[in-house]
Amino acid sequence: MEFLARAVDLGYGYVKYSKGHLSASGDLPCDAFPSTAPQSYGHNDVDGGVMRGLDVVPVEIDGQTYRVGPQSLVAAPGLFSRMLDDSYFTSPQYLALFRGALHYMGLPGRQVDSMVVGLPIKQYRDPAVIAHVQRQFSGTHVLPRRSMSLPERHVGITSVRVVPQTVGALVAQSQAVGAADRVPHETNLTIDVGYGTLQWMLSQGTTPVPAPLGLRRSGLRAGRRVCPSRRGERRSGVWPTQCRFLRSALLYSRPIRQAARPSGQMTRPACGGSLPNGSHAKVTLGWPLLLAAA
Repeated sequence: MEFLARAVDLGYGYVKYSKGHLSASGDLPCDAFPSTAPQSYGHNDVDGGVMRGLDVVPVEIDGQTYRVGPQSLVAAPGLFSRMLDDSYFTSPQYLALFRGALHYMGLPGRQVDSMVVGLPIKQYRDPAVIAHVQRQFSGTHVLPRRSMSLPERHVGITSVRVVPQTVGALVAQSQAVGAADRVPHETNLTIDVGYGTLQWMLSQGTTPVPAPLGLRRSGLRAGRRVCPSRRGERRSGVWPTQCRFLRSALLYSRPIRQAARPSGQMTRPACGGSLPNGSHAKVTLGWPLLLAAA
């Protein structure tokens, strides 16, 4: 039987997950959905059999049902808010999002041999959080099902490996720009701008330098510094709603339009520059998808 590996990064803003193995050409099928898991109160979709129902799945954790998926924000009540503190990583919602990701991965079998999970630097430095994530994600999970008429399906996870999100960012972007062979011989600076955190890591080759590792409670959710509210001064010429579209374009590599005209293809950018000592700096913005290669 083929070795099956998958990766998932349950960030504050989005859940990113792989749907296959790394191909010979370097492509990795992957997808994402918002990191929101609103509680379900038993209301049925009001599509009437005519309109399309919400693209969410119900996930039950400790007797409470959460709605998880690409349209979870639509399914959320008006007063719903995201979890943006340290309790997120040990919350029922975190486990619900993980099981939702298992559903959308489209797993071909009933066993995952290796699951790679990304954590922010702060949580990665806490052995208790790592142990909790490994304990929660290992073993057998009941997959969500859209309808109770569908048969129940179980998936077992043999091994869970936790890695820092910045490591996944460095690997992914280095491969994307064809620089993977240079990483072991250079000084690398990785900057990961996420939804709720801004992280950075300096490494000598493939060895992280502990002192400059860092994390700040900011990120794309702090876009009001660049995109002020409608009541404030429009300093940057970009409204908060447009910032949301920009985040979506960066995440999904979608084209964006400005004044009804295509303004180019937004991609998850990677750029290089020279440090004072002549070493190469790799900067990653947007999506630090972790790689699981069999």
